[in-house]
Amino acid sequence: GGKVFFGGLVPSERQLLQISGSYIWGQVLLPPHMLQELLLKGALEIAHGVKIQEVMDAPLSNRWAVAGGRLESINDASAGLLGDEQQRHWYQRYLGLGLEKLGR
Repeated sequence: GGKVFFGGLVPSERQLLQISGSYIWGQVLLPPHMLQELLLKGALEIAHGVKIQEVMDAPLSNRWAVAGGRLESINDASAGLLGDEQQRHWYQRYLGLGLEKLGR
């Protein structure tokens, strides 16, 4: 099989979801209307013009860019570095994985 990646936690249920030959463990459950609110505030964006297979075929460290993600300011870059550090600590603390095991 393919590699397993983490997509979030739902405390009551954990399952493997197969997408384009890879697996995602978990998911994030949002309250009603939260997705629309996050989209309206610009916290999330819809990735137009890209197929899930293109994203899944890219190396893990490049998927955000393949999906259209861009850093447009020094503040974006700084926030990105903090997010990378938070991700590194989260994977180590809760899954016992170092980023080298995640393809970085």
